[in-house]
Amino acid sequence: MTLVYRAIWTDEDHIAQAVLEDEFAKWCRSKGIPLDQIPVRGREQIEERTLEIRRADTEVGAVLRTRLTEPDPAGRVWTTTATALSEPGDDAPTYWIEVDCEDPSAAPTPMAAPRLARQILDIAGSPRRGPVVLSAKPQVILDRETAAQVVDLVFDASRDIPLVIFSPDSRASVEINHKRALSASKRLAGVAAVHLLGPGAIDFFNHGMPDGFRVYGGAVRHYLPGVQPDDDADSVRHRFYGPKQFNRTVERAGELIARRLATLQQWPEEPEPWRRLRPLISRPTDEEIAQRAAGIAEQLSAPGPDVGGLQAELEEAISLLVIAEADRDAQAKNAGDEIDRLRRQVASLDADLTDAVDAQEDLQAQVLSQSYMLRSALRGDSPEAVEAVADAGQLPVPDGVADAIDLAREHLRSVVLHESAPREIELLDQNLKYKAWAGAIWQGLLALEHYARATAGGASAGGFYGWCSESGEWATSKVAMGESETVENNARMRAARVLPIDPAVGLGGETYMGAHLKIQKGGETQIPRIYFHDDTGGATGKVHVGFIGPHSLMPNKQTN
Repeated sequence: MTLVYRAIWTDEDHIAQAVLEDEFAKWCRSKGIPLDQIPVRGREQIEERTLEIRRADTEVGAVLRTRLTEPDPAGRVWTTTATALSEPGDDAPTYWIEVDCEDPSAAPTPMAAPRLARQILDIAGSPRRGPVVLSAKPQVILDRETAAQVVDLVFDASRDIPLVIFSPDSRASVEINHKRALSASKRLAGVAAVHLLGPGAIDFFNHGMPDGFRVYGGAVRHYLPGVQPDDDADSVRHRFYGPKQFNRTVERAGELIARRLATLQQWPEEPEPWRRLRPLISRPTDEEIAQRAAGIAEQLSAPGPDVGGLQAELEEAISLLVIAEADRDAQAKNAGDEIDRLRRQVASLDADLTDAVDAQEDLQAQVLSQSYMLRSALRGDSPEAVEAVADAGQLPVPDGVADAIDLAREHLRSVVLHESAPREIELLDQNLKYKAWAGAIWQGLLALEHYARATAGGASAGGFYGWCSESGEWATSKVAMGESETVENNARMRAARVLPIDPAVGLGGETYMGAHLKIQKGGETQIPRIYFHDDTGGATGKVHVGFIGPHSLMPNKQTN
């Protein structure tokens, strides 16, 4: 079971238990569940669906917990749990909604707010998460004063959920801009606040933001909690989505952001009132005990021991059993959450180590490149022969992996990307390392471009690997000019590397490609690979790329 959505907020204008009860009933009715089959309390099985209601209303507080478990046609099982909590005093009532998914395929689970959450947020009130006002609709910002308030909210240290800022897109209509933001608001309802800045507000918003933290040109950006404006490196946490990445459909921007936030899994902690009020619904009610004991007692047909005494013992045993089951479930969930947290921490530390080694290798490659250029200049080689990667500030900066591919198709002349080469690029762009991977893919394709040009100028010998060894433009530790014998001799693994190629090369429409670039070293299955065929000495005089995608699509003995 995977937690795919958790939203917690307060609303001082609501009688939360009454609202949740009404909206849960409407939600169930919209799914074809008759109202008379929704239990007042307890559990009800309706074909493949399970409904469970627990409630308590006492002097110390009130709790209503509703739960619906249902399968979908894809074989997944979804559990939506909604809880309303209130205590005497001035504190506002709390809503807490979670969605869990059990997926036998272990595929990435999409994150989207359930309709129940949107229904509750749409009711007139004042839903808030700390300093952030929540809504299932975008908050349209048109003036300087409100834009200044959004800037303050970005940097508010007490904010613990993301803000999503849409900048105006002059290439699209006002209606399209609003539909994009509305779709994102519905998908992210309860877990993020979406703002749509108008033309009169965007300049003032960006004026209040430091370099590297702005949003412009129709792009959208999410700002995670804990923005550190004095740390340039912190800007990469707050992802920038260029309009190229989401201009295909109005839903696209919301999908990209939701996938990113689901990957981060920065869910809020369980609400504080739950710790105090949970015991009210963890034990069975007197009615539940009586019903269960009476059912067992009715099965006792033969004369025997004192039925009254037996019933009392059963009541006590059932009570203790239900409490133990509830405690066990809570402890199991807490233990599972802690295990998941530790696994993510270990994975993050391991990735940080890999990234650090990778960065060191890239710095070494830059030093080698500068040394090569200096040596070549002293020898008096022609500029074409010594061309190396230009100053990074003079190159386009890709917004993501998809954008890096678009840049290559637009700017490179000696590297040909087959139209079928990109595979599962969206999966790469969902990864936390998407920005680093995009830059590395762009640099790797540039290295292939400069190699092909150098070969055409007669300055290259020994193929791409030898050129990298001499020029230092791409680390040789991240180049493989062929696959292992295991891969070469395995029909299934070899077949995966038979890739499309321009027929002008003279090999037909596809050919085996073993040479590849490792965008990052390591065994992680999502790390990108670029497979290519070197035809610099052939009919086209170019390098042909047949595959760009995650390592998992190229099976080998480690990944399979």
